[in-house]
Amino acid sequence: MASSSLPVRAYIPREHGAWFMFFVPLVVGFVRFPSAWNVSLAFGLGLLFLSAGGWLRYLRSRFREEHALVWGGVLAGAGILFLLPPLIHVPVLYGFLAIGILSALVYAWEVLRGREKAMPAYVALAFLLSLPYPLLATSGAGTLTADAWHGYFLFAALTVGSSLYVKSLLRERRNPTYAWASHAYHVAVPLVFALIRPTYALLFLPALARDLGTPRSQKITPAFVGVIEIANFLAFGILFLLFL
Repeated sequence: MASSSLPVRAYIPREHGAWFMFFVPLVVGFVRFPSAWNVSLAFGLGLLFLSAGGWLRYLRSRFREEHALVWGGVLAGAGILFLLPPLIHVPVLYGFLAIGILSALVYAWEVLRGREKAMPAYVALAFLLSLPYPLLATSGAGTLTADAWHGYFLFAALTVGSSLYVKSLLRERRNPTYAWASHAYHVAVPLVFALIRPTYALLFLPALARDLGTPRSQKITPAFVGVIEIANFLAFGILFLLFL
C-alpha cells in the first residue's frame, strides 16, 4: 500500500496539456450555454477530471496505491452528485455519458498495457476530454442538437491533432513519418470540416500554421511545446466563441 503522506498534488492530473484539452471545451460550452443546470454540470465534470489523477495513479501502480483509488473514488462520487440534476432534467445526456465511459475504458486498457502514449490511447482521450462541450450544449438547449455534435467533433479533432503534433516533435522527432502524418492531418481536417460549414475551417488555421511552421530538424523542449499547445487551444476557443 502506498503511503498516505503523499501530497495532494501527487493525485492531481499531471499532464498539463490535458487541463487545456478539458477546460477549453468546458469554458466555451458554459459561455455559450449559461444556465443553472450547466453550473451543476460544469462542477461535476471538473470534479470527475480531478478524480482522473487518482485513477491513473492507481492503474499505473498496478493496483498497489490504494490511497490513489480512494482519492479518485471520493472526487468521482462528488462529481456524480453534481451531474445527477442535469442528467435527470435532460435524460439524453446519458448517451454522451455512455460515450465517455467507453472512451475511459479504452484509455484505461491502454494504460494497463503500457501504451498510453500510443495513438489509440490519444484518440480515446480526445473523445473523453472533449465531452464537456456537447454535454453543456445539450443541457443548455434541453435536447440533442447538431451544434452539440459538431462542437464535439471539432474539439476532438483539435485534440487528436495536438497529440499527433506533439508526438512528431518529441517522442518521434527522428521519424519523418510522424511529421508527414501530422502535416497531412492538419491540412485535411479543415478541408473536411469546411464541407459541413466553411467557418469551421477557420478554427483550425492557427493549428495548421503552427504545425507547418514548426521545424522538426531541431530539438524543441517539452516546455516550449506545451506553451505552443496552450496557445493553440486558447486560440481555438476564442475563434469558436467569435465565429460560431
